[in-house]
This record gives sequence, C-alpha cells and structure tokens, in this order.
Amino acid sequence: MIAVTGANGYVGGQILSHLRASGIDAISLVRRPDPGDERARHYALGEPLDGSLLEGVEMVVHAAYDASAQGEDIRAVNVSGSLPLLDGLAKRGGRMLMISSLSAFEGSHSQYGRAKLELERAVLQGDGIVLRPGLVFGIGTGGLFGAMVTALSRCALVPMIGGGWQRLFVTHDKHLSALVFAIVMGEARVEGPL
Repeated sequence: MIAVTGANGYVGGQILSHLRASGIDAISLVRRPDPGDERARHYALGEPLDGSLLEGVEMVVHAAYDASAQGEDIRAVNVSGSLPLLDGLAKRGGRMLMISSLSAFEGSHSQYGRAKLELERAVLQGDGIVLRPGLVFGIGTGGLFGAMVTALSRCALVPMIGGGWQRLFVTHDKHLSALVFAIVMGEARVEGPL
C-alpha cells in the first residue's frame, strides 16, 4: 500500500488522485481525515507518530509541508516533525519518496529551502527518493501557482519575476503524478535528487 502525506493540499491531492485512478491501493495521511473515508488516516507534522499509522504501508509519498510554521518552527515542524515518519517507515522496511523543491540547494537564503534540503539529506540517507519538481501547475491549479494566478489576475500589469532575468521552472501536475506512479511501480529509477 502507498500512503500520501499532504493529500489535502494541491500537489499531494493530485498525486493521490492519480495513484488511485491508476489502480494503486493508496491512502491519505492528513491532519483532518474525513470520518467516513476508510482510506484516510490522521497524520500531522510534528505530532507523535501513531504506531498503527504505517500498518500495511510500503512507501510514503511525502508531500506535506506546514507553511504556517514561521522562524525556528519551520525546521522544528517540517524537518524534525517528518523524521518520526521516516524512521517509522524504515523500521517497517518501507521507503519514502519526498516531494521537495528547487529552493533546496546548498547556500539557500530561505528557511524553506534550507529545511527542504535538510530533510532531503535524511530521506536520501535512508535510501529514499527525492523529487524537486519546480512550480507545479495544471488546470484548476491550487497551491503556490494557484495563489500566483489569483494575485496576478487582479493586476493591470504583470510584474517580471526576478526583474525578468530569473528563470521559472514549471512542472505540470499530471507529469509529476505520472512520474510518481512510475517510481511506485518500479518503472522509473531515480538516483539522487531529481
């Protein structure tokens, strides 16, 4: 069985929907599971890990990130808060596939990027897989791209990101979901962050 964290978010939700539509037995690990959904389990970054959470789970697609955390809490919630999940999965012989960010690089100035990079290292050390998809977009987009579309739709002029010199790398949600499916099925092999 495959579990997806952050499945109530845009990226995690797209991945979960694709896996299920492709016939994969996938459950959601979310802060507020729908009481009537037997394929949803309670999971929140930074909370103690319930011992039964990973029962039957072979792989976790970790797309959760708590954007409400600020300052030092970013690391405490999103990195340290993810480690019990990573450790619990390793103890069961499972594997993690982390959805990271292009912001994760040595010398990153953002706390977000540094937190993602630190968690990437822990995932890779545990024989996991890391994907850095760029800005994820699609039809009916949510997440960061959706917020950008909403904000920019109110502007008469669209500002140039980075003054026009900054390259913007985008990934379609369907392509990301298809790649995750291929990895889960063992059809794609990933070495290092991709």
